[in-house]
Amino acid sequence: MFLLLLIIFYSAAFCFLITKTGYFKIKELSVPFICGVFLLKILVGILYGHIHNVYFGGVDTYDYFNASAEIAKSFFNYPSYYIQTWLMMDPEVPDAANVFIYPKWECVEKDFGTYLLIHIHALPQLFSFGNYNVHIVFVAMLGLFASLNFYKALKDNMQIPQPLLVFTSFFMPSVLFWTAGLHKDVWIYFGISLVLLSLSKFAVRKNLAVFELFLGLFIVASFRYYLIPLLFPAIIAFVWSVYRPNNSPLYKFSLVYLVLLGFVVLLEMTGSYPIMNLVAERQQEFLNEPGSSAIKGISPLEPTFLGLLSSLPQAVFNVCFRPFLWDCKDLLQGIAAVEIILFWIVALFTLPFRRVTSPSNPMSYFLFFYAVGNLLLIGLLVSNVGTIVRYRAIALAFLSVVILQAFNYIRIGLKQRQNLISGKNAMNRKKAGQFKLFP
Repeated sequence: MFLLLLIIFYSAAFCFLITKTGYFKIKELSVPFICGVFLLKILVGILYGHIHNVYFGGVDTYDYFNASAEIAKSFFNYPSYYIQTWLMMDPEVPDAANVFIYPKWECVEKDFGTYLLIHIHALPQLFSFGNYNVHIVFVAMLGLFASLNFYKALKDNMQIPQPLLVFTSFFMPSVLFWTAGLHKDVWIYFGISLVLLSLSKFAVRKNLAVFELFLGLFIVASFRYYLIPLLFPAIIAFVWSVYRPNNSPLYKFSLVYLVLLGFVVLLEMTGSYPIMNLVAERQQEFLNEPGSSAIKGISPLEPTFLGLLSSLPQAVFNVCFRPFLWDCKDLLQGIAAVEIILFWIVALFTLPFRRVTSPSNPMSYFLFFYAVGNLLLIGLLVSNVGTIVRYRAIALAFLSVVILQAFNYIRIGLKQRQNLISGKNAMNRKKAGQFKLFP
């Protein structure tokens, strides 16, 4: 009962903040709607924790929560241990059973995002009384900020009907679920939403919001550093396209990515930086991870460009079509399978409409190029269906926005056709009236 009252109290406090803060006042969205989205995110986050606890043994999300609880309980008794560890001083572990034990700094550095996440959630431990679901209220608020940023960034830059934009911003099933739990995904979504918001302001006002841009990149780099090489070329091509709108953005995005590819090849060929070895090592780490939904038959990636090319078809197939309905072992996988099927149905339906994206709209190309690059990276590295579904959620939402622009083109086309038919009917009536015997 106390837990429920605590969740209600914090939820009500945040809803009050939403009603009183100008950031949440958006012309097309009512305040009750935004509060409803916030409460929905809380409910989905609680479901997220329940599913992980019951079906997955509490791995990841509850591991992070328990680690943050250990830090909160022991920090004030052993502050020097925690501070020295983050200063890379490799201190001795205190002789205490309840202290959070760090591995060597090399391990902390390699998975920096995980350790950052548990330290962030050590703060709410001070007033959550050790309850997981209370933390979800704060995660839901962060997710709400991300969704609103996403909506604001796209409403003035994308040709997509309002209902579909609301759906992709707030109710995309995979994004709604995977960003609702105590995990790194909500932070990635929030960081990228800040990047999109900054670029949107630059496209509309020619004024780049530098603070939002670098804050977003910093957040993304802190939790998943390997996404930065995917974001940088898309940002450069976007700014170039807005600053010099004389040529098609497709040309500029393609050129920037070709230059990036050439740079990667140069680094690999000269031995300046072992990129292919890093990719192969990261893939091997995913192959070594336990899990009941691991994809069988995936061979370790050879750290060469030939090995990369030979692995690409399987990578594309896995990230674009799995999980299959006949392979699903639970409801969560079934929902993911239905979602990817619906995605491809919509994509194929809109394929005949050539004007899916406006040739003068750099935001479409930003979303498309980043999403495709992210999906290829996921397909190459990840060998677990559940992890693929979680990692691709944001990229799939980006591609959905690009594809759903076709419905705006269809709507405009139908409206023009209706106006044309109405005009012809009016003209016919006028001509018929001219031949009446008695006008």
